[in-house]
Formats: sequence, structure tokens, C-alpha cells
Amino acid sequence: MMIDLTEMQAAALSAACERSDGAIVLPASWRGAAVRAFNARLLVKGWAQEVVVDGASVRPWRKGADGTCYGLVLTPAGRNVVAIEREADRTAAEPAAQAARPATKLALLLEQMSCMQGATLATLTAATGWQPHTVRAAVVRLRQKGHAIERDRGADGVSRYRLNSSGAAETTTTAPAA
Repeated sequence: MMIDLTEMQAAALSAACERSDGAIVLPASWRGAAVRAFNARLLVKGWAQEVVVDGASVRPWRKGADGTCYGLVLTPAGRNVVAIEREADRTAAEPAAQAARPATKLALLLEQMSCMQGATLATLTAATGWQPHTVRAAVVRLRQKGHAIERDRGADGVSRYRLNSSGAAETTTTAPAA
């Protein structure tokens, strides 16, 4: 079940849930028609109810003809809306976190270079839509990240890039000079 809350409604109701008195407190910069319209929507939807307040602990949203100050507190229906909204946010975030990362152009480069025959610069530029100098820079960056990428010229004189069969960069160490 999805509740259609505005960002401000969600924030106000959520903050009211955190308060011990359940009072709905709006920003002090809100005045007049904005406060009346916002609070009227909460009342109509049944998410808030009007109560008498002292004006010291909670800013009243209106005054009665006799000078009585009225504020809004969260109703059980309002608390349910917040709980439903939090649950919806939590479940919506879970699949996003578990979803596989979409294919990136670097992944596309690695896939193209993993073929046995490798990939030419022309093939890589066509696959990514990048300029040749950008592809070469990306290959350098992949090497820096630890991918063992070999470049060799075929009999036709065209350079081919391919991943080393081990798939990892070989590290060589030199002995210190004596």
C-alpha cells in the first residue's frame, strides 16, 4: 500500500512520531495561508487532530474566537501512515542495494578484450562511442587498477588489446642494489 505524501508532510509526520506529545511542529518561517492549507490537508485526511495547546510548548496553528490556542497532534491513522511510508522506503531500498551494477563502459572494454583474439582500437571505440585517445586512457586506467592487459600487433599491423589469461596484473619485484 502506497500513501501519497508530500516531502513536507512526510517530514512533519515523521518528526511528530518522534515527539512524546505527538505534536506537529511546522517551520517557524511558515505563516498564514501556507500553515492553514498544510494543516487543513492533514485534518481532512485524518492524520492529525486539533487539540488545545498552551502556546509555550507547541506553536499554535490557529486561535479560537475566545482566544484559545489550537495545535495539531498526530492521530493513530497518522502514525500508521508514517509506519507504512517507512516500510515502503525500506523495501524499495533493499532491491536497489541488491541489484547488479549496470554494465559500465569499462566493463564493456574488459568484456571486449577478454576475447581470445582481443579487440582493436577501432572495435573498442565503436563499442563505447569514445574517441581513440579516451579508449587508450581507459586501458591505462584499467592497468592501474590491476588488470593485465597486453597489446600486440598482428600480422596485419593492427594493434590488439587483450586480457592476460590469468586476468590479473603480474607484479615484478627487483632486488635492492648491493
